Amino acid sequence: LAAAHPDWLSPPEAHVLGGILSPGDGERMIDLSHPDALAWLSDTARRYREDLGVTFLKHDFGYLAFPVRATADPSMTAMEAYRGGLRALRAGLGDDAFLLGIGFVGTGVGIVDGMRTTLDNGPLWAQADPFSAFGSGNAFQATVKTGARRYYFHDRTWVNHHDLLFFRTDAE
Repeated sequence: LAAAHPDWLSPPEAHVLGGILSPGDGERMIDLSHPDALAWLSDTARRYREDLGVTFLKHDFGYLAFPVRATADPSMTAMEAYRGGLRALRAGLGDDAFLLGIGFVGTGVGIVDGMRTTLDNGPLWAQADPFSAFGSGNAFQATVKTGARRYYFHDRTWVNHHDLLFFRTDAE
């Protein structure tokens, strides 16, 4: 895709935070303000649905698109471009497939069927810094704390997805 359509990709200078929330050194992302890229995204989701029978799609790592300026249509904000990408996925999948969003809470309102509402979990009970504003994640307590703050979204805005839970006696 990148070789065939380099104009569909955001240039490295469009990433306004440098290496923060970046897919990696020198890597580029699809410009979600480019109409042809959105058509490809929608068609890919349609092929998943029709050709492969996919009825559940997890859109993960969506937050990587937020610090990237829309270059094909500079009048768009990064959020408008991101939501356009979600709409393209939704259009391709159809309304009867389940679209799960993994990204900043609230970004998929009205588009996704479910939203991840907690941090990554891990096989630990307590988090390293329980007083961290965002939580350090990777612990059961952090998942419960974050999920408790967002419970009210469930069955009102989307289906809450709290990630997975680990059960074991130690971390090794």
